[in-house]
Amino acid sequence: MGNSAWVFAFSCLSCLLACAEPAGGRKPGSDFVLPVTFPMLEIEVEHPIDNLKVWRVDEGKRGRLLFDSLAWWRRWKDSTDPDSPRHRLWRIRLGEAPERIAIYQEGGKDAEGTVKSLRLLTSSGDPIEPIPTRPHLEGGRVCSLPMQTHPLNHFEFAFPKDVVAHGKDDESRWPPIRIGLYYIPYAVSDPSMVPPGYPVYQVKPEFVAQYDWSIPQANTPGMVTRDLYLKVKALNPEHRCVPRLFYPYTGCHLDFHYDPEARAKIVQHVVDTIEKIGLDLLHAVTLSEEENGNLVRGLYWTDAPPDWAKKYSGRFEEETGQKFTWATRQHIYGNREFLEWMKPKILGFYNGLYDELKKRYPKLPVLQYVALNNDGSGISWHEPGDFKADGWVLWTFWNQQEGVVLQAAIPGKQPFDLWMLEDKIAQSVERVRASGVPNAEIYHCGFAHVLPPDGLDAVVQIRCQRRMGIPNSFLFYPLWAMMDPKPGDDGSSWKQGGRPWTEHREALQRVLRYRDEMLKNK
Repeated sequence: MGNSAWVFAFSCLSCLLACAEPAGGRKPGSDFVLPVTFPMLEIEVEHPIDNLKVWRVDEGKRGRLLFDSLAWWRRWKDSTDPDSPRHRLWRIRLGEAPERIAIYQEGGKDAEGTVKSLRLLTSSGDPIEPIPTRPHLEGGRVCSLPMQTHPLNHFEFAFPKDVVAHGKDDESRWPPIRIGLYYIPYAVSDPSMVPPGYPVYQVKPEFVAQYDWSIPQANTPGMVTRDLYLKVKALNPEHRCVPRLFYPYTGCHLDFHYDPEARAKIVQHVVDTIEKIGLDLLHAVTLSEEENGNLVRGLYWTDAPPDWAKKYSGRFEEETGQKFTWATRQHIYGNREFLEWMKPKILGFYNGLYDELKKRYPKLPVLQYVALNNDGSGISWHEPGDFKADGWVLWTFWNQQEGVVLQAAIPGKQPFDLWMLEDKIAQSVERVRASGVPNAEIYHCGFAHVLPPDGLDAVVQIRCQRRMGIPNSFLFYPLWAMMDPKPGDDGSSWKQGGRPWTEHREALQRVLRYRDEMLKNK
């Protein structure tokens, strides 16, 4: 992943987590600083403001939101120095330099603020001062800095046309990203997954080898064969195999905690999987997938408790002094008491399995694949710093844009705090980085099952991840996207979600073409 633009430093993001070291002895703090490849807007204010917004002005109308100070204010509101200079100097990532912007501040006089300075910065840090102009927005006013002392309400600023015309983010300088594949390595004959006339499907090593890395399902030992990856590595020696280890049954957290014999069987199950593939062919392993989505099924949105929960109802009552009850047809949080009782045991399961694998394979990276607390999934109850992990697989449910503050640096200069408007994943990846997980071993899952306009385009998802400096990315594709049509069949009659196979396959191919273009322009 060599790239002269990559800059490494510990970030202030550790303030998001507790001061105690994360499980596994990691030191809090990110080892990644985003290289500046983009123009920025720099604003210095009199004191921290939580309700200031900056908009691009297009054709005399308020256009795209560029900045919302609420995310910045939230970042620092609980710090020991909430009014220090660093909280009053904002740098904002821009995709391109705007010719005109509008600044608007909501709230009454108690929320009034003063802008002391405002300017554009090029990607090399050179300043571009605003020029006098007349406002185009209704109710807008031109501000002559640094004399502004009024509430910020539709003040406008303009910048020289000839300068901003060339001020664009340089994607060729973004950190590179490895493209991965998540797939089923075994034969599939399920008619709901395989088109008519295609009774058996099995992925070919030539298909897997196109990718930089892969997550094959490894539900049972031998499901991912050594022979398959010997062929993949022969075709692509740089390919990284990161199998998704899986456990034999739902609800195994409690057996792992209370039953030594069951614990030994679970550990042996994943050890056998590793041994059958061969340590020499593995880059890393993940502990399960989309947790806690798979291994606590039945805990939520059910009319009655699952058998695995009923099995330990006595333990629950004994340890909590509460009667075991069930909230039917409610969200998981309807069963709050049982969930709270399970939380430390869930954490102990993943950390315990991590310890068991590291005792046997101290040099093998073991990744957690767990949803994060408050990530919107509804099945996430822990912070990344709670887990022992050498890396992390991230996933999200939607692509809502939110503000995030992260570390960035112009090559050769000191890092600084940067605000950027990015997808929901931005906040999750920063929390994982802040926990001390190395950025090189962060992986992110996107979704290519649903095509535009209902879903986000596959390449757009990859680019969003790369913009954030995520080094490894994969998408969930429907199985049909990975299949080859028979001679004389172009696949146009195959449908998934009402869309022909060819459209899903094209989404997959566009991502590989994007990867090739990225490498060519590196």
